[in-house]
Amino acid sequence: MQPADNPDNALRISRTVPATPEAVFAYWTRAELVSAWFGAAHGLTATTCRMTPQVGGRWAITATGMEPLSRIHGAYHEVVPGKRLAFSYQIDEVMLMSIISITLKRTSGGTELQLLQTGFPDRVTLEQHALSWAQGMWLMDEIMVVTGGGIGPKWMCPEDRPLTELADDIRLVRRRFEDDMAAVSGRRPFFDWPDDYALRQ
Repeated sequence: MQPADNPDNALRISRTVPATPEAVFAYWTRAELVSAWFGAAHGLTATTCRMTPQVGGRWAITATGMEPLSRIHGAYHEVVPGKRLAFSYQIDEVMLMSIISITLKRTSGGTELQLLQTGFPDRVTLEQHALSWAQGMWLMDEIMVVTGGGIGPKWMCPEDRPLTELADDIRLVRRRFEDDMAAVSGRRPFFDWPDDYALRQ
């Protein structure tokens, strides 16, 4: 069996996001937006998030709650605004090096998002990331609705709003998300979440 054919090596997620492809792309490439939802399922809070979304550009996130890990980082391999994004995803301390590709397609309900991540060393690591991505993307959806990034009469792309105002709204959604997590699980680790709550899309 080739590594690419190994079901323990490749994670595929498909979901419809209630926003335009341009808005969804922004939530994957703008540091102040990515830091609001990325890693939320782990109870992480980003302290630094740097992104240069161009081919050959780098990205890196450090956060409280991720000790003893220092950071998650990688490089961009493909960047097509509103359509496609491919980048490496590396966690040095646990020797994880994977590749993630995001494909976006406009639909009547918003945007069809296809995520493919390869390079997992085992099934356990894959399942942990599957749960983490599902929860993080759910939080992204919630942030879009509150900040006006979703579809409908209130829609506006994030860059159309003052960042201070946007940041306040994002913090409000993130706080509600963390309160919900604590209420359901009794504590923060994402492993404790019931599947029907954690994976709802």
